[in-house]
Formats: sequence, C-alpha cells, structure tokens
Amino acid sequence: MCVGKSALPHRNDIDGLRAVAIIQVVLFHTGIPSFSGAYIGVDVFFVISGYLLTGIILREIARDSFSLGTFYERRIRRIVPALIAMLLTCSIACYFLLLPQDLVRFGHSLFSALLSGSNFYFWTQAGYFKPDHAKVLLHTWSLGVEEQFYLFLPLTLLALRRRRALLIWGLIGLTVMSLGVAEWLVLHREAETAFYMPFSRAWELLVGSLIAMDLVSLPKARIWRELLAATGVLLIGFAACWFSPKTPFPGASALLPCVGAALLLMAGANGGSICTGLLSLPPLVFVGTISYSVYLWHWPLVTFAKMGGIQGVTDKGPLQKLIVLLASLLLGWLSWRLVEQPFRERRAVTISSRQLYTTLTAASVLVLAVAAVCTMTRGLPGRFPPIAMRIGNYLDAAQEMRIGSCFITSGNHFSDFKPDTCTKLDPSGHNYLLIGDSHAAALWFGLYHALKQGHILQVTSSGCSPLLGQYDSSDCGDMRRYVYEALLPRTHVDGVILTEHWQSVTDIERLEPTIKWLQMNKISVYLVGPVQEYDAPLPMLMAFAIKRREPMLPERHLLSGVDQLDRFLHAKAAEWQVVYLSPWQQFCGTGRCQEFSDAEGEIPVLTDTNHLTNAASVRLAKDWVTRGVLQ
Repeated sequence: MCVGKSALPHRNDIDGLRAVAIIQVVLFHTGIPSFSGAYIGVDVFFVISGYLLTGIILREIARDSFSLGTFYERRIRRIVPALIAMLLTCSIACYFLLLPQDLVRFGHSLFSALLSGSNFYFWTQAGYFKPDHAKVLLHTWSLGVEEQFYLFLPLTLLALRRRRALLIWGLIGLTVMSLGVAEWLVLHREAETAFYMPFSRAWELLVGSLIAMDLVSLPKARIWRELLAATGVLLIGFAACWFSPKTPFPGASALLPCVGAALLLMAGANGGSICTGLLSLPPLVFVGTISYSVYLWHWPLVTFAKMGGIQGVTDKGPLQKLIVLLASLLLGWLSWRLVEQPFRERRAVTISSRQLYTTLTAASVLVLAVAAVCTMTRGLPGRFPPIAMRIGNYLDAAQEMRIGSCFITSGNHFSDFKPDTCTKLDPSGHNYLLIGDSHAAALWFGLYHALKQGHILQVTSSGCSPLLGQYDSSDCGDMRRYVYEALLPRTHVDGVILTEHWQSVTDIERLEPTIKWLQMNKISVYLVGPVQEYDAPLPMLMAFAIKRREPMLPERHLLSGVDQLDRFLHAKAAEWQVVYLSPWQQFCGTGRCQEFSDAEGEIPVLTDTNHLTNAASVRLAKDWVTRGVLQ
C-alpha cells in the first residue's frame, strides 16, 4: 500500500501541536476564564494519535515489516509505565486526602484505568448529583478511548491491506457513522454517553487516520499550505476561546478543533508553513515531547488543589493556578525523563522486552492489590474518628428532591415530569409553586414538612434558571414553557417561590421580566437568595477538620462574594416589591457561617459545596413559617 509524506517518522510541528493541545487542557482545568472551551485540546490529541498510528502502521505494512506484537509492545512502552507511576503515586496521596467512600471509588477507578476501561467506568459515574470532587483519575477516560481504538485500528488496516478502496471507503463510512451517532446522542440529550463512548469518539481518531492516507493531493504552491495552516489555527483558537462547558459536545461542534488539527497536519506534511514553523519552535517542541506525562499529572494536581490537599496553599486564585500549572510541567518532565524515556526504547542499554513485561506485571499486580484494599476494606475507615465518619457520610446521603419526577436532572428528561404528582393543587390550603434549579429542589423537603396550611407544587430542573420566554429544545426550555405557557395561565397559585444557583449580578438582573410578568398576573413572588458556598464539599471539609483538629478548616474554604450577591438580591427584591428570603442571613448573618444545621452538631448545612441538606432545608422553612412569611 502506498504511503506518502504523512508517514514521516518525526515532525517537530506535531510536537508543537501537542504542546498547544496540552496547554489548552491544563488552562481549562485550572479555570482560566479566557479559555472556556480549551477542553478541545483532547480532541486535537485524538486526531494526532489517529494520524501518527495510522501512518506508522501503513508504512510498516508497505515494507512488509508490520508485527502486531511489536506494535502493541510500543504502545505498552509509550503508555503503561508512566501511567502506573502516576497511579501508584496518587494512591499514596489519596490515602491521606480522601474520605472512605471516596477511597472506595478511587479503588474502582484504579482498576478501570489499569484495564483501559476508564471511559466506561466514569460514564457510569456521570450524573448531576454523582460526587465529582474526588475523581482523581477522571482524565484517564481519554486513554481508555485511545487504547480501545488501538485494538480496532491495526487489525482493520492489516485485514484490508490489499484492498485499498474498500479500506478507504470503509474508514470514511465509519467516520461518518461515528460522527452521526455522536451528534444524535447530543441532540437527544445524551451528551455524557457521546462524551465517553468509543463509538461516538472514534471519528475524531479516524479523521487523523484518513489524513495519514494522503487521500488529497495539495497544490505545490506555498500559499495553499499557508491558507490551510492559518485556517486550522483559527478553527482551534475559535473553539478554545468561544466554546464553553454548555456547548453541545462532542457532536458536530467537535468538527472545528478536529478539522483544525487535520489542516495543520496536512500543511506540515506538504512542506510546512509559517504556522507549522511556529509550532516547531524549541519551547513548544519540548512541551509537546513531555505532553503525555503532563496530561497524566495535571488532573490529579488540579483535584488535590481543589480539595485543599496541597498543604500551605490557601490562595484559590491566580497563585494556586500558577502553582498547579508549574507543578504539572515539572512532574511531567520528571515522569518523561525518569519513566517514559528508559522504557520507550527496546535497546539493551535501557529496558529489554523481558524486563519490561516483568516490571509492568509486578507493578500492575501492586496497583490491583491497592485497588482491592481500597474497595474490600470500604475505604479504610479507621483513618477517621466516628463523628468525622458520620459527618462525611452526608456526601453520599440521598436528599429528598423528588428526582426524576418533579426535579429533572441529566439522568432523565422533562418527558418524565409527572404533573399529577408535582403540580396538583390542594383545595384546602395555600398553594405555592417552587420553580428553579437544584437549589430550588433542595428547598422542597423543608417547605413540604414546615408549611402548616400550605402545599408545595414543584417544577425544577438541574441548571435551569426560572426565566420567562427562553424556550429552547432543552429540558430546561421545556420546563419554562410548561410553567409560563401551560401551568400558570390555567392554575391559580397563592405564590411563586423562585431561586437558582446565583453566581453573578447578571443572573439576578435577567430575572426582572419574569418578576414583572408574575406581578402583572397578580401572583405573589418569593425570592430566595444564595446559600453559603465552599470550594470543596462541606462534609469532607468538616470531617478533615475533626481528624486534623483544625476547626477553622471549612472557613478557609468558604467562597467569597456570596454576601455581596445576597445584599444585591435583597436590594433588587425591595425594588421589585417582592418578598426576599435569605439563607445567607440565616446561616452566616452573625459573622461566621454555621456549618451544622442541627443543635447536636452532627448534620452539615450542605451536602456538597452548595446544596442544602434536608435538615438545613427544614430549618430554613420553619424559620420562614415562624416569622409568618409563609403559611
């Protein structure tokens, strides 16, 4: 089979493109606001991987030197040693930094990462209220996708090596099918499945494979290479800066970074350009060379930093981000120098095949043993005092929100909403309609149990502001349309309770048309303000505060700015002439935020970083009823 320039052994511009990809990923995960879509760096990696591996395999097949055994040994040398070093190091850190239930989940993820199934495992762990604060190995999902692709690619290329036309059209067909499946899943609100599954990600690697086959001959004039490369840079840059976590992904929107990467690869394979020359600059080549190890280490560092696990670093702003970035580069370089390099070459002066398999077998057994200890001992609970364990268990405590019927999350759709249960009137008392996101849903339990003469109707959806008029095709849009076009015009309620996860002044100001509409329809409005927030789950912080005898630990992780939002909301409520209810004043009005919702000091106010426990919800609602605000 003919293989052209795409199969060149090494290109500095590809290392530079790797550097751009890993820098984007690290910037996104450290929370740099200007790069809200920089998660597309992973998609760029996928295209590069498909391109390089296909080129290598085709070149060796053409020379009649391809061996499956040699191919998979190269993959093992490239991926597994650095991965195992990271897994074992994280295991030590997690012993000190994770609660028992989190350590159990870490054990599960260890097992999955070692067996190349992380994408399947983390897919099962996806969900609105699934704990995500301690997913130390979440980033290994992409390794799972790539490693599963490695099982398919060489066998396909080998089987069809003498039938080039069938191979080309087969790969094109698979690419189109995979992209179609991804887009279908995204459009049908199954983005998490599209994100993790190999059949909806394969097209990104196959784009690289198709480029490696030199299906398109470019004109020799340099201007065409310059146009291709510049377009590629613009596509990747646009996606990195203008996409956001709310962008439907990874369906058709992922075409931008993938096509951008493909254009840069094509331009570099056909003589280069200004852009590919810039990518070949030594600093970028260096970062690209260590990019795999940087990727392995950056996410655990981000996770530990968010949990407060990097001792001595109390700053949650630019300083912490800079420390995580520099530490990722340093650990990536050390991993590349001390682990990747010795294992990469099959020379006698480094590590032979026999030494490779012996060492990795022993290390893998050790990883599996650690995973077994984490899971079979239920997370080594003896590390924590009993009271810390009881408080920490609220991380996994089920909160009564009527999920799936009156509260729609990512695990269901608005078609599952049950009007007969959620919006049925009680003719014998006052009827209040609770609208909003998960913060509204967290109030339902307290209102239901505290109201003596009232009845609560509930229409809530995760991440959904209770806004009038914004009726798109999402579950949130369906919820809003139902409330403002179907329910309220036909149903008399005594009041509407509005709240959401307030994060900015903009969130508050855009609510004004909704307030005015409700008032025009003579519906009383009750506006509920923000709750205290932390940068790590409060039950976890409280458990570690007890263990370490640091009572001020949760206070150090309290997010700033919530008090200003509370004051602004209070002022707007007065301006709009609506009733304002302030959880912030209830729990933090005395100068220091209360962390327990009960007098005995055993139930936290929050179940995670910003959602009320059932006990805190009841406490708030009882106070409102006692003051006569609600009946």
